Amino acid sequence: MASQRSAGLTQGSFLAEWKSADMTRALLANAVVHELATGTVPTVVIAGVGKCGTNYLAGVLDRHGGIGSPPHDACKSLLMPRQGYCDEINWPCTEWHWRGNGRHTYLQHFARLGNHSAARFVYDQSTSYVAPVCPPLIASALVLRSQPKAPFRAVFLMLCDPVRAAWSRMNDVNIDSIYKDTGQSFAWAQITPADVIAMASLLAVGERPFKWGQSSRYNLSGEATVGAQLQFQLKLPLLIQSYIAEFNSSFVPLVSERAKQQPNYVPTAVAQTLGLPRAASEETKSVHSQAGSPGYLSSSGDEFDALVAKLRGVYAPVYRKLRGQLWQHRGEDLAKWWVPEMFDTS
Repeated sequence: MASQRSAGLTQGSFLAEWKSADMTRALLANAVVHELATGTVPTVVIAGVGKCGTNYLAGVLDRHGGIGSPPHDACKSLLMPRQGYCDEINWPCTEWHWRGNGRHTYLQHFARLGNHSAARFVYDQSTSYVAPVCPPLIASALVLRSQPKAPFRAVFLMLCDPVRAAWSRMNDVNIDSIYKDTGQSFAWAQITPADVIAMASLLAVGERPFKWGQSSRYNLSGEATVGAQLQFQLKLPLLIQSYIAEFNSSFVPLVSERAKQQPNYVPTAVAQTLGLPRAASEETKSVHSQAGSPGYLSSSGDEFDALVAKLRGVYAPVYRKLRGQLWQHRGEDLAKWWVPEMFDTS
């Protein structure tokens, strides 16, 4: 049996990562898992990078009859000891966590949710399902083991402009430099645009120094949250490839910037995918959620342009690859919504 493999940032090519995901798929195809009562297995998954609108999408699912918040006892016994707060489950993408006792523990987060009188379906929302190894794990644990009365429906992936998302994360760190949740406080130093450009400079010369939870040039700090977000989004094309391979038409990528311009976009996509009447639209608060706060820096002007210029050589191939993938899969044109310089081939 292969050893457990973390879904964190790793070195190596897209091909090497894809082979690893393919191996994981094969390992789990024959896994024997413990089944809980019908109705506790999530039939919808929300995935997405931080600052890209997963909370907004969860709100849309709620208005369509979904339920995804773990009950209080699961929060107290499962979430708090593992991650220190009660919100997204953020289940790790390792073999152990998605089969056998690991899968049993995962499903405990959703115990009794399927019996909720107002629930049409149960969903799992996470910003941790963004490594290429995650899709085969999720598919093997949820799709192949879903119940006849509650078949698996869809994976929604919220996408947003990677460079603007990192800039937004910088604003988030600066405005909420003291983050408080469940009695814990984390003091983060302020980050300047020059700091973000310095991180981009490292990526531009081929360095990959940012690793969650490990010692790195920036350690696990506010800077690390921005740098890691810039770095792991370089693997978005492989992530899309992996989700399409596992879920095909049940995989629905959504573009956050389009949602802000077209309020009916996400509710319509959710309703069509799940075969439900479309719920009322609400304002999208997905990217740049700190806009208007004191100290907020807009993603425009000389400093943002300097960041785009520094990252263009690194990110332009990623942007163009993603554009081709989403156009082929869903007829979605990213060039309408993301930094236009990244699509310029001149």
